[in-house]
Amino acid sequence: MNGTKPMAETGIDPYATPDNQTGQTCFCLQCGKEILAGSAHCPFCHSAQFQGKQKSKGVAAALGIFLGFLGAHRLYLGQWWGIFYLLFSTIGWLVAIIESIVFLATPKESWQRKYGNVAPSSTAMIVGVIIASVFVIGVLAAVALPAYQDYTTRAKVAESLNQVTPIKNGIADYVSNNQRFPSNLKDIGLENFTYPKIVSDIKITDDGKIRMRFSTAQAAINGETLVLSANHAKTPILWDCSGGTLPSMYRPVACRTGKFQKQQALSSTVVINDDLRHFEIRVPKSWSLQKNLDPSANLQLANLRREEYLVSYEREFDSVGTSELEQFASMVNDSFELPQQSFKPKIEINVNGLPGIRFDVSGEVDGVDIEYMMIYLKGKERFYFLSFWTLPEKKKAAWQNFSKAVQSFKEI
Repeated sequence: MNGTKPMAETGIDPYATPDNQTGQTCFCLQCGKEILAGSAHCPFCHSAQFQGKQKSKGVAAALGIFLGFLGAHRLYLGQWWGIFYLLFSTIGWLVAIIESIVFLATPKESWQRKYGNVAPSSTAMIVGVIIASVFVIGVLAAVALPAYQDYTTRAKVAESLNQVTPIKNGIADYVSNNQRFPSNLKDIGLENFTYPKIVSDIKITDDGKIRMRFSTAQAAINGETLVLSANHAKTPILWDCSGGTLPSMYRPVACRTGKFQKQQALSSTVVINDDLRHFEIRVPKSWSLQKNLDPSANLQLANLRREEYLVSYEREFDSVGTSELEQFASMVNDSFELPQQSFKPKIEINVNGLPGIRFDVSGEVDGVDIEYMMIYLKGKERFYFLSFWTLPEKKKAAWQNFSKAVQSFKEI
């Protein structure tokens, strides 16, 4: 005995042509015995053989650790039933990790005997492709679907905010005319207001805020609220829509910062134009006609809440005995006597073709400091005198409104 295996046990045919006697061996897929590579049948169990592929235990172990919940390691080894790992989720993954450790610990000879000649499996390939596709689609759906739902909800909230613009305008007008906040939609003439589709209720709070409550029509925000509050000290009125319980992910960007948002300019001004005057002027819509500022004036306007006032006068050239603008302005200024008054240098202006002079004046009335903007304009047959005033602490915002009103002045 020389320790070599009989040729019959190795499956090598001593009478075969030299090309077949390569000495390379593999293992029978049926009985597992070592046979000559490329043999059509096993010489021991006579089962049909084919040339398969050798599988790497490193690759199988890696697939088990990272994709074991999909059964990827079993599909790699040609075992279609790896799909059942999906049914056990976390438990299946733990089993796959344990199997991966077993793979790595398996001796090379044993591994070769079992997976050194694995038959290609079209079924395993198809199942693997299906699982991979489902997995990718699932991941994309898990990320994209919620993002899309958030986007559509945000768009509907933004649409609802636009639809309550009539309520915002109604509150602004009510405050301007009554110097107090409305208590309900009826106060502003909107008791039959049609709510936006995703809104179940709209209330006006005691401090003039608008509270919107969302309905089941948008399940993600059912019962949540969005509160709009106004800054009536600004012109145009500014609205803050950051209040309420609505999560920020469903709010338009402008409603997440807490900054006030401007109301549309077209709805914030109104033109004063009637047969009582020879001019027209555009003023903030929040200003209202007054009767007791100066009965001799032909126009009296004010926003009492913001302490913004305007009175205007018209004087024909013949009635004042001059057609010179500076002479007329001096006559009025000389009659303007206030404690602690101070005239700043005159500013020459031109308003829509009319020459003019502007004086900024500081003074005191009944112990209260007042800031005036006095405008003198020369028309075709008469002078126009516009007197604006406010408190010093409100001067910055008021001066902007006054300046815009002056620039809108037109003789008619």
